[in-house]
Amino acid sequence: MIKRHNQKGFSLLEVVVAIFVIMVGLVAGLVLIYSSTKAAGSSKSELLASNLAREVIEVVRNERDSNWLEIDSGVDVEWDAGLQGAGNIYEAILHFNDTGDMGWTINYGNYTLASPETIVYYNDPTGAKVYNQYIGIPSGIATSFRRLISTNPICYDGVNETIVISGLDCGLNKKIGLQILVTVQWDEQGNTHIYNHEDRLYNWK
Repeated sequence: MIKRHNQKGFSLLEVVVAIFVIMVGLVAGLVLIYSSTKAAGSSKSELLASNLAREVIEVVRNERDSNWLEIDSGVDVEWDAGLQGAGNIYEAILHFNDTGDMGWTINYGNYTLASPETIVYYNDPTGAKVYNQYIGIPSGIATSFRRLISTNPICYDGVNETIVISGLDCGLNKKIGLQILVTVQWDEQGNTHIYNHEDRLYNWK
């Protein structure tokens, strides 16, 4: 007796449906990978922007504290020495002297985020991986980041605190602190991003 086996194959419709299901799965996987990669890149940039801003706060705080130490040792210096420019200019960039004393300098000027001096450069002169800003000829690799600093005076009239901007001062009121504003801007994937950080440092001694 001859046994007959069911050799019925897939229909064309079933093949098309199977291919469609597979393609949907592949596209979904690729979209997930792209989204994850994009999110990871954005998170890395935001972290760097945050560190660039916090770096400024630490440098300004260190400058104030160094002035306090000099005052305590008898040196005739103001607590906010080096923390404002001539003519009540409060906008600045931050430069690391990688060829000299390896220290930070706050350079004041009429800067905006469009100024070339606000561009952040990356270099690695001593293995320290420094992000730097320059007046004049820069060194290193230009990044897409720009950083602008403002050290606005906080004035006190005996009752209220007031913050003044570049070109102004506290006048007859007492300068009791600084409002530190740091704006970091960068371009990524065709979009411009901005990270703002604010802190306030007071002359509480």
